[in-house]
Parts: sequence; structure tokens; C-alpha cells
Amino acid sequence: MNYVKRIALYKLMGFYMALLLMGGCKMASVTTDYMALSTLSDEQKGRELLAEAVKAMGYDKLETIESYQADMEFDWRFPWTLMPMNAVPGSKNKLTRFHFLPNSFDGQYENLEGRKKGDIYGLQSWEFYKMEDGRHTASKSEKRAWALATYHYLIEGPFRLQHADIVQYAGKAEYEGVTYELVFATWDTTDPHKGHDQWLLYIHPETKMVDLVNATIREYFLPMPKNMAEGTVLYKRKKHESGIYFPEEMVIQLMSPKKEKKHVYKILMGNLQVDSFSEDKLRPIPGLKEYGDAKPETKR
Repeated sequence: MNYVKRIALYKLMGFYMALLLMGGCKMASVTTDYMALSTLSDEQKGRELLAEAVKAMGYDKLETIESYQADMEFDWRFPWTLMPMNAVPGSKNKLTRFHFLPNSFDGQYENLEGRKKGDIYGLQSWEFYKMEDGRHTASKSEKRAWALATYHYLIEGPFRLQHADIVQYAGKAEYEGVTYELVFATWDTTDPHKGHDQWLLYIHPETKMVDLVNATIREYFLPMPKNMAEGTVLYKRKKHESGIYFPEEMVIQLMSPKKEKKHVYKILMGNLQVDSFSEDKLRPIPGLKEYGDAKPETKR
């Protein structure tokens, strides 16, 4: 590592440690001021807006497909690339192929290039495993398991959030000259709590699509200050031949929405294929209970 990168790393680590020391006990929350005045009609409006967004993006078709896959490239911005934040080792600026079963947390990825080429990891019914020579062995790589569950949900989020306990209209907010309709979603209670994340969806007033999401991060594989544990994802979508507007780029930012250039990393998605493999590929472990879009109580 050259001198400039080493100095940048020291500064970034110092900044990160300062955040940990400064972090208070109050949990991050993405609730809006509007929500303090909300009524029962806001639940109906929120669910209607979300349903409209799901249809506009073709996400209702996730109910009819069996599987999908995409090649992803993780483009990290300096100096964040120096931090141990990458949950998919060996993926920086290298292609990694992800396979997912819709409306579940069953997924798998394979490193296609670089020093980790050929590595295959998967998540089935919240059991994490590594594939070698066609056989699965249990693995305890927390960050890899986090990556599979998180990126899976970031792609399908608007479709799956329809089933959240709480969905309500949360007002309006401007981003890059566009005034977005906001929809808030979570489970159990609108108050921030450890068991569930909060999601704030920005729905474009004309296209009706979800262009960005601001969400809390209750679980992460690195320590984070509770009051700063949130992130933003900016989406650039492309219509697939299936009729689904899958993301072709996801821009990941820390905390609330900022200008696009102030990102930590980008995920570029290409070579997207629908129903190109059987669900058996992602369920190599026999006898496991299928959880679908849910977690077992022990994982909460």
C-alpha cells in the first residue's frame, strides 16, 4: 500500500472510530415529521401508492417467476475501498454471479473472476453454506450471509414490503429537483426497535417507480453507532424482457440521501436472466423448513 493510501486509511479508520465513540444509545429512525400527524387514511394511501409502484415496475411478476440471476460488479469509491466493509470478498471490480429465488432469502453467489474465482456460497432457510465439488458444507461467514440476504432484499424490497405490518403515507420530500411521494414501512411498531428495520420509499410522481430508499440497518457485520445505522440506495432501473424493471445500478450511501457522487460504492447489474435454473439449485440442503419472506424467531 502506497503512502497516500496508507494515510487515507488511517484517517478513515480514525473517523470510523470517532463515530463509534460518539454513537449514542438512540436508534436510527427514518420516520418523517408528517407521520406525527398521520391518520388512518394515510395507511390506505400508503398501501395504494406502494401497490401502484409495484405494478409500474412490473414487480407483481415476481409472483410468477421461479428464479433469476444477475452478474454484479461492486465498484467501491476511494477511500472506502480501503476499509473492511466489503461483504463479498474478492468482488471489488470483479464479476460475481448471484442467483435468487423471489420472495425468499434463498440465494447463492459465485465469484467469476479474481483471487476468489470459483468460490460459491449460499443461504438456504437461513442456513449458510459453501459449495465445493458439488457438495455443501456449513460456513460461519457472517458478512457473506449478510450480503446474500441484504442484496436480495434490496432488489425486491418494494414487492415484499407490501406484506409489512405497517405501511403508511409519510409526506413528500425533494431530491435532485423532483418532489417524491414517501411511503414508510416497518413491522410491529413505528417506534425504532431492534427486531425490525424501517424503510422509507421515494416514489417518483410521474413514473410511479421507487427511485431511492432510505432504511435503517439494524444488523451489520461490523459495529456501527446505533444512531447512525442507516443507509440510502439510489436505483437506476432497466426493463427486462420479463416486464420487470430490475435495477441495473444501485448506488449505496451512508445515512440519509445525498448527491449521487457522495456514495460509498455502486453495484452494477448485468446479464440478468429469469427462470434460467431450477429452485433445486439453491436448496441443496434436504429437510429444511422453508421460511419464504420471513425469519425464524432465533434470527430476530
